[in-house]
Amino acid sequence: MDWMDTEYIETVLKDKKGLEFQKYVENFLRKKYVGEFQQVDSKGRLGDGGKDGYIRSTREYFAISSQEDDLPRKIRRDFISCVNKNLLVNKFIFVSYQKIGPRECDVLDQLQLNHPDIKFETMNARYIAKEMVHFSKRDVLAVLGKPLPFLDPNIIYFHEEREKRVSFTLWESAKDSVPVYIAVAVVCGLFCGISLHYMTESAMLLAFVGSLALLFVYYKLGKKSLKNFKYAHKIVFLILTDRLRRGGETILNENFHLTVSWDQGWNFSIRHRSADCIKKGCSGKVYLYNTEVNTFIGRCEKDDINHTYNVDRNFYADLN
Repeated sequence: MDWMDTEYIETVLKDKKGLEFQKYVENFLRKKYVGEFQQVDSKGRLGDGGKDGYIRSTREYFAISSQEDDLPRKIRRDFISCVNKNLLVNKFIFVSYQKIGPRECDVLDQLQLNHPDIKFETMNARYIAKEMVHFSKRDVLAVLGKPLPFLDPNIIYFHEEREKRVSFTLWESAKDSVPVYIAVAVVCGLFCGISLHYMTESAMLLAFVGSLALLFVYYKLGKKSLKNFKYAHKIVFLILTDRLRRGGETILNENFHLTVSWDQGWNFSIRHRSADCIKKGCSGKVYLYNTEVNTFIGRCEKDDINHTYNVDRNFYADLN
């Protein structure tokens, strides 16, 4: 297995939420610790004692965060519950599909200072994916509940061109998009103003030509702002319509073949994905598009009618 396999497994895990994510993690821990891992079920009002699983021989305790919680608060709460309700804790491992950021690290550092005899570790989807690439095919199937599609020669994966990835916050996307919005507003205002004021065909033609000229000038002189444009309005729209969820990825711009992912907090990444067409005799590139029911479809640039692909949320596809 290689980095592509790691990315696929990570994408599968990050697409799971709630109890489904917890089930995947528990399956992974069982395989990783070969029978030593013991799952802990919640006991009504008593809860699970700040642990979702543990290894008796080494006194390692696992707390799995399967919701979009306030992670720093969740880490502190689960740890306190764990040490208060268990006799001896040698290691506390916090597991989440979300990335561990500076705020979470600050909490872990403070807990480490207060409890120097206990080791603290974290696991996220990326860590689990890197571990699983060393698993056998049978064990991967046991964890994910399905075989790995990249082992099938009739299935393609939409690779990301990593050098083209752009990561930013929502505020940065709005700030970098403002110059483009202003330019469009000025051009539209000029066209509407002249057209409505004079109400003649010649005035409308002049306004149209003038608008195109201004857009051309802006394109030539404002390449930096265009390069920094991050589609803030589209990102907000995708969030409000529930097409983009935290930890998910969807299509941002079909014309430029861009997707956007909501990474953590209010951090986003724009990606460029494509795949090689596997249709016999074709050497074209396949790009992502949205369907009418908001699912993914892949279309080849050389034949976008006959060379089309069904694409899942993990960016694997097979020919229609």
